[in-house]
Amino acid sequence: MVEATLIAPILILLVAATLDFSRVMYERIELTGAARTGTEYAMTRTDPLADSALIEQVVLNALGGATDVTVTTSQACQCPGGSTVSCAGNCGTEAPRAYLTVRAQRPLNMLFIADLQISAQSTLRTQ
Repeated sequence: MVEATLIAPILILLVAATLDFSRVMYERIELTGAARTGTEYAMTRTDPLADSALIEQVVLNALGGATDVTVTTSQACQCPGGSTVSCAGNCGTEAPRAYLTVRAQRPLNMLFIADLQISAQSTLRTQ
């Protein structure tokens, strides 16, 4: 009986830690899928950055209309060699490559460890 008293708290802690880890992984998978849905929608738009409000709504809809999710879209440009440039700039003889990034972030209340901010992103080359 003494052994069970000593082992039970450790087993309970292991089960709780497993639940916390599982929730983190599940939320991360959900956010990644929603961010990818946003970039898939952006592929259908002629000017994805101008339609960022629509992209954000698509991401929220993919998460079942969640209200605690922050969705942001951003654009960055790079030269073919990988150096970052202004999207209005040039890369010598070639035009810069434009990338659209959709990022979804949500707070997650944990059982035993500190609360976390879970985030995921998906990037699409637009030019």
